[in-house]
Amino acid sequence: MGISWSQLRSKLLLTWSITCDLTHALFNSPFLLLRSLYTIYLRPALTPTLSLDPAPRVKSLREHQEEVEVVRRGVEVAREAGRKVVMGRQEGEGHVARGRGYKDGAERISMSHLNALLSIAVESRVAHVEPLVTFAGLCTATLEKGFLPAVVPEFRSITVGGAIQGLGIESSSWRNSTFDTSVTDATLIAGDAQIRTAKDDGELWSAVPGSCGTVALVAGSEVQLEKASPWMRVRYVRYRTPSEFGREADCKIGSLSSEQGEDGRSWMGSDAVMDAIAFEHGTIGMFGGCVTQEEAERLVGGSMGVYKDHPGRGFFFSHVEQIAKRDGGYVTSDTREKRKEQFGEVIHEELIPTLEYLFRYDKGGFWAVHALSALLPPLRLLLSRLLLPLFNTFLSTSTLYKVALLMSDQKRENVSMLQDVDIPYSEGRFEDFVEWEREEIGVWPLWLCPVRGEHEPRVLGLGHKASDSSNPRNEDAQGRSWVMNVGLYGIPRSPRPLVDLNIELERKVTEMGGKKGLYAFVYADKEYFWSGYDREGYDAVRRKYGSEGVMMELWEKVRVRF
Repeated sequence: MGISWSQLRSKLLLTWSITCDLTHALFNSPFLLLRSLYTIYLRPALTPTLSLDPAPRVKSLREHQEEVEVVRRGVEVAREAGRKVVMGRQEGEGHVARGRGYKDGAERISMSHLNALLSIAVESRVAHVEPLVTFAGLCTATLEKGFLPAVVPEFRSITVGGAIQGLGIESSSWRNSTFDTSVTDATLIAGDAQIRTAKDDGELWSAVPGSCGTVALVAGSEVQLEKASPWMRVRYVRYRTPSEFGREADCKIGSLSSEQGEDGRSWMGSDAVMDAIAFEHGTIGMFGGCVTQEEAERLVGGSMGVYKDHPGRGFFFSHVEQIAKRDGGYVTSDTREKRKEQFGEVIHEELIPTLEYLFRYDKGGFWAVHALSALLPPLRLLLSRLLLPLFNTFLSTSTLYKVALLMSDQKRENVSMLQDVDIPYSEGRFEDFVEWEREEIGVWPLWLCPVRGEHEPRVLGLGHKASDSSNPRNEDAQGRSWVMNVGLYGIPRSPRPLVDLNIELERKVTEMGGKKGLYAFVYADKEYFWSGYDREGYDAVRRKYGSEGVMMELWEKVRVRF
């Protein structure tokens, strides 16, 4: 089968973008080497990292409204012409492991100009931002004022709009659920080309998170902020099995109560964050929170180490694995006495600059870079100790997605697995899933991220369908259930075709009442896919707000196309 002009154009643009990234990495390599030497030997240990990416530019509300009107008119023109609307982005932008073939023939609405910060209200702890602002930029701006978004997804170039449409999560999600639950208002443009707000139209808003742009475009949002500081204190806890970490997470989530209201939400403290990496030889849970500069100085004075990323350093997961393999590390006496974890043993503590902690998995895409290097042997050379410092910036997740998209969907999907699945938690169900994955798929390590259920219903939210009363699940003191997000990034040990493994994974997750991340292809047919979602509610919102026939239907957008 020949390649179409649109496919050829896409590959050429991706190649150009990757070449620019590679050239940038080579040009910067001498400066990065000097930076590594400075960080290791000369930089004071408690010099905080205050910026990874520049803060977004500031835009007036009037300019923002004028540019939103341009987007609205674009939707209106497409609607009148009978064309489907998709978001127009440059090749390689975004964090989607699916090809862009679904956009062929659709009207691409450019929103690239909606990438500015409108305001940060310190008293009300709210940031008003446009949808294409990245989290690295947003966090740089808010941390200067002592705040962070309640949930910060793991990759620097994930955008605010993308985290709403795709249910962004990370280690604070055990307290705060998905990112969209901390959005206090949003500007929405549905298929009828009308501008609405989430506050004024809760029915429309309830169907937007998780809809991947098939219900409405997000043209702006107000994001709730929490108190934070430039330093994180992180403790590493060893568990024999992933199930022990699951029990730990269940205890901590179960202890959350209605007394911990909005005023008490904070990145400060010893239990603001929680996630884990499950290696074959054991599981390491990571817990912690922000500390003041004075507390950081006290801890370093007491011999606590400081982890800082620099161009010569490897990937964060390798750092965690080294901690796991050591007999023991540094643990303060007060941590040993308090024994905050019931099912594991604290084996190490350290300080990490907050911005570096937030995006610790960005370099190498967790550990997916190793799977990608199996597809592209030249990439493997860049992972050597000699070349890694030179190509450090080239191995960011945003570039790795571009490299992956150079290959055909079929080739990529037949070599490596890239999936996130949400398992509604009960001890037996989670343990069964981990054992099933070990025997039937065999991808290791696994990323484990507990995610608290939404406090308000979402049409396409986590866990069960709203109408599903089967599969009992654990709940916290407020009656909110939670899911364990399991990330499978790598080459399965099973010799069976990867397509078959992906299909079986989808079926297993659906049988357990769970869902999968829709950044990856969906293999299920339409009927089976919708058996795990509230299709009736989704279709009703799309009909009411004119999105049916104007915006792509969800399954049609995410289904496999080879």
